[in-house]
Amino acid sequence: MDAHSREMNKLNNGYSELGVIFKPSANRQLWFFLGALLPMLTAMVALKTYDADAIRASLSVVDPVPAEAFPFGEIQNADSVVTQTAQVKPAWIALKISQGDTLSKMFAAHNLPLEDMTGILAALDNKEAEILGRLRPGDEIKLHRDESGRVVELIRENGYQNILKISLTQDGYRAETLPVTVETKQHYRQITINGSLYAAGQEAGLNDQMINQIAQLFAWDIDFSFDVQAGDKVSVIYQEMYRAGKKVADGDIIAAEFRSRNKRLRVVRFETPDGRFSYYTPDGQSIRKAFLRTPVDYARVSSQFSLGRLHPVLNTMRAHQGTDYAAPIGTPVRASGNARVEFSGRLGGYGNVIILEHNNSYSTRYGHLSRFAKGLKQGDWVRQGDIIGYVGKTGLATGPHLHYELRVNGVAKDPEKLIIKPAEPIHANYMKEFRKKTIDLLVRLDAEDAKHLASSATVGMSKTN
Repeated sequence: MDAHSREMNKLNNGYSELGVIFKPSANRQLWFFLGALLPMLTAMVALKTYDADAIRASLSVVDPVPAEAFPFGEIQNADSVVTQTAQVKPAWIALKISQGDTLSKMFAAHNLPLEDMTGILAALDNKEAEILGRLRPGDEIKLHRDESGRVVELIRENGYQNILKISLTQDGYRAETLPVTVETKQHYRQITINGSLYAAGQEAGLNDQMINQIAQLFAWDIDFSFDVQAGDKVSVIYQEMYRAGKKVADGDIIAAEFRSRNKRLRVVRFETPDGRFSYYTPDGQSIRKAFLRTPVDYARVSSQFSLGRLHPVLNTMRAHQGTDYAAPIGTPVRASGNARVEFSGRLGGYGNVIILEHNNSYSTRYGHLSRFAKGLKQGDWVRQGDIIGYVGKTGLATGPHLHYELRVNGVAKDPEKLIIKPAEPIHANYMKEFRKKTIDLLVRLDAEDAKHLASSATVGMSKTN
């Protein structure tokens, strides 16, 4: 056997020990195959590494929280955050709340220790737990981690006036509610009603809460679905709340005026030394009366009180012992006065109806409701303005509306014409303070109204020219 043959036998024997027998020609094919396969393996490894990085990034909080977002001395130096590592850079991070989020789901998604969440919850009383657990989409929970990844501080805003702060101490987590410095500014706005109060308020840039405040302030004297005419105006001075120079909320109306061709009503807010507040006329009379003019906002009067009306369903002449307010199904219906629920259920042509007893003489009825306020039952006490049900079309109704009745000693009265005495005026002990605090508001209403009138006159002249 020549030298070449002996070398080939050694090579084949070597492959045989590995469980593979190759012929010399196959050896070249193997190396060619491995050479082609190597770049593919390298790409797969790189792709796997990229996927892992992408997953880590999806579980990380990639947006750093600027220090100025926290108006508290203890919160400083917000840095970028890297999660799912043995060591993390100490940082403030913001957990953005999405629809369906729970605290445990957010901790798991951001690789936060679940034992920290357990310790945090154990440190809270019922009120604090409610604040932390009130997860509204779009809100944030801000927290700070140490180098080991533990949560050492958590911040949850409670409205705009205070925060819930939870800190890690040697004895575990400790919770406290801290006030936040809020600056209050006064703002003036005037709206002109050419259709509905709601549409006019929106056009003037007022939010729903502010429009509702206006409706409720004048609810004892004005039915905005019946009493207003095109061109009527409402002026308001209200509070705006600022924190660290940024507007965070609208506050209460502190003065308001309704002005039509033949009526002018003014109200001012006054707070007594014990913290209670209400609204009064400029001479100190309470604007509150025993009953609201209308129990549903932004509705249209579709049928008035009448002793003889052709019934739209029965097609017979019969008395209509109340006022009908046309409104979309689901529109809230409010108690027109403080009362006890005498009846809540189904009652003949009324459909779903609530009957309220206000005292020995007065009662009110709210018919054709789609549903009742959650938990409301016979015997419950309700306050004026509380939501008791929602507009519907149950019973003998051709469309969605509220049928509202007001009865005196069992006899139905026209709620639009009944004169009700107001509540008690400003106490004599507070009258001097009341005049001192409200004079500036009344002067400003006059000044702003004059300014708007002059501006409107200038605009009118410009159009004429």
